[in-house]
Amino acid sequence: MQIDLSSDISKIFQSFMMHVIVGVSDDAIKVDIFKKVNKPEGAVYELKSMTVSEAVEESFQQTMCSRGTRTNNPLWRLINFTTGYNPAFTTLEKYSNINCAALRHALLTFVQKQKSETKSAETEVNLLSLMF
Repeated sequence: MQIDLSSDISKIFQSFMMHVIVGVSDDAIKVDIFKKVNKPEGAVYELKSMTVSEAVEESFQQTMCSRGTRTNNPLWRLINFTTGYNPAFTTLEKYSNINCAALRHALLTFVQKQKSETKSAETEVNLLSLMF
């Protein structure tokens, strides 16, 4: 049996931070994210249910990969700087936008639910509950 400390410690740290910040375990919040899967016929995006930590990591990787195509595109710069809109021209950019929106929606829904529960009853103390 082989132990990979880099991935094991990362998962433990992510789980710890989720518990400290929002007061729930990492697998309590699930997000449906399009994950890039390389197949013999080419790369495809498949919808997968992930924990928040996994979804943040996947969305971050996609955003960083799409940054190179976005910022070098003069049309994207013009639209983004004049309107603030983040247009997607490539498949990766489109899925990156969709995933970021799904992640924001899942987190907003969770925070609103926690906020309403904090007002109605005694809850566990965590950073999120202290902000309410």
